[in-house]
Amino acid sequence: MTVYSEEYRVGNPAKSDLEYFGDWLDAALLPNGSAVLWDPRLRRLTLVNARGKSALLGRVGSGPGEIRHASALLPNMKGLFGILDDALYRLTLYDLASGTAKFVRSYPTQQQPRRACSIDTSYIGLGIDPTDNTMFRVFPLGGTPHSGFALPPDTGSYFRNTQLALGPLLCLSEQKRIMVALRTGELVAYGLDGKFVWRKSIPDFEPEMFEQRPNGVIRTGLIPADANRSRLVTSLVRLNDSIGVIQLGEYQRSTEGDSAIRFVGMRSKLFDLRSGLIVGSQNDLPHILSATRDFLLLFDREPEPWVHLVRFSVSTKH
Repeated sequence: MTVYSEEYRVGNPAKSDLEYFGDWLDAALLPNGSAVLWDPRLRRLTLVNARGKSALLGRVGSGPGEIRHASALLPNMKGLFGILDDALYRLTLYDLASGTAKFVRSYPTQQQPRRACSIDTSYIGLGIDPTDNTMFRVFPLGGTPHSGFALPPDTGSYFRNTQLALGPLLCLSEQKRIMVALRTGELVAYGLDGKFVWRKSIPDFEPEMFEQRPNGVIRTGLIPADANRSRLVTSLVRLNDSIGVIQLGEYQRSTEGDSAIRFVGMRSKLFDLRSGLIVGSQNDLPHILSATRDFLLLFDREPEPWVHLVRFSVSTKH
């Protein structure tokens, strides 16, 4: 993958209060280069236009067009931009075609998935359902969710599976397919008809601390007690019609004898969207928040958290 020009940067340096970010972001990129950023730490939703200028998209609140907590950004709901709010149990739709945010309407949601992605006017939710012990549900706008599909990743308890199943999610409209990078270190693909397609191990994955105690409490941490490093899936992004990328964030214990853990960098694995086969690897990319056409939206941590839009191209050897 080659990055060859920067279109804009936001937050390095910060030009307004809207350009100061927390230590992580959720984002969705639109075809014209504009982006929607959700900062869970600051609880702020911003729209960055194609020239890199930031504005508030929705205020914090429970009124029309307001957001309390964005659990998923759904950039293509038949031309509208959707935001799932797991504090208000609703899906809010905006029209962003003009470069500014216009509130369209909201739909109440009967169930609120932990993660979601969209295909046409439906969104697919990820989260173990205790009624039938499945991972996915298809939610049409304002309608009753379809029956669940896909078995959970482990034979353990419901509590264990609710955590193991929480990973980056990717919807492919043309293929009518959904993928999830599980916290077990596997990439799994299903059709929207519920049929299993393939399962692949993620190269270089090294698990975090994850154990269930006899009292049912799940104990987690960045690095297992008997290890000095972990490599965790941080993003799952479609780059073009045939290639996707899985990114692993690497964490290491300090070598100075204390318990400090530091972020080392990212490992990027390019894979074929149809087969799941790895077709390339790259270690010089920051965190990819989103991609569309020939644009990447990247997140950097130094000197302070900031984002930038770049043009890119992909060349792989099949």
